[in-house]
Amino acid sequence: MRRPDGIGQACRRLPEDQGIIFPGGYCLATGVARTFDAETADLEYERVVRSVNGEDVLYVFHARQTGRYLLLPYNVIRKEVATPIAC
Repeated sequence: MRRPDGIGQACRRLPEDQGIIFPGGYCLATGVARTFDAETADLEYERVVRSVNGEDVLYVFHARQTGRYLLLPYNVIRKEVATPIAC
């Protein structure tokens, strides 16, 4: 497993203590970890948006100086992040 260097950048806890998420990936309490090939420099946590049914959670990270956003959609049931959306 690679060392997740981006973990210090805006790390947040996943719902139901399932693990943590950060701009460069996520680590689950089960030991599963995944990193993304996305530009994560200068990204800060901005907010979380929850679906009405509570199954999906969208983590929003923002780089103020460049105006970039990274959206990480997390599914609580499947315990996985869908493809990150850079915008």
